[in-house]
Amino acid sequence: MTELAPTLVYRGADAGFAAPANCFALTVTEVQHYTDRLFRFRVTRPASFRFRSGSS
Repeated sequence: MTELAPTLVYRGADAGFAAPANCFALTVTEVQHYTDRLFRFRVTRPASFRFRSGSS
């Protein structure tokens, strides 16, 4: 398995590449680290992106 290098994108900066057609480009608004390996994050999302229970 190959490891991918992280890509840092700063607030308001363009990532430099387009998101694939079957993906959403979201903005991370908050990150909270509990440990060095456990964290949570919040993102923005388009209004059309809705959770559907049982959907795959």
